[in-house]
Amino acid sequence: MLEKPTDKRIMTMSVMGLTFPLCFYIMVAFFGYSVYGENVEDDLLKNITTEYIGLPLFMLTFGAIMAASALTYPIYFFEARNLWLFSINVCLGKRSIMEKEIPTTTLIETR
Repeated sequence: MLEKPTDKRIMTMSVMGLTFPLCFYIMVAFFGYSVYGENVEDDLLKNITTEYIGLPLFMLTFGAIMAASALTYPIYFFEARNLWLFSINVCLGKRSIMEKEIPTTTLIETR
């Protein structure tokens, strides 16, 4: 989707990357509060056991937590990686700090 990155496309990917995990977190919160009510521990994972919710719901809940973690981490790491690579190229003299646009593709150039 980001073959030709624009502000609109990056915003769309950001919204999608944060909306899906939000849905998973809401689902985990709903199941947690529906089972435990006000007796929820600070660490939600300590409350979720197969004795309370059964194995299928237990697996679904942990799957939602793993999927949310997998979907949210890479989108933040990607921009940090680009900033790091851009900084290296500036230090090596391959790029200028005054460039108007930082490309979202690989920033290390081979010369």
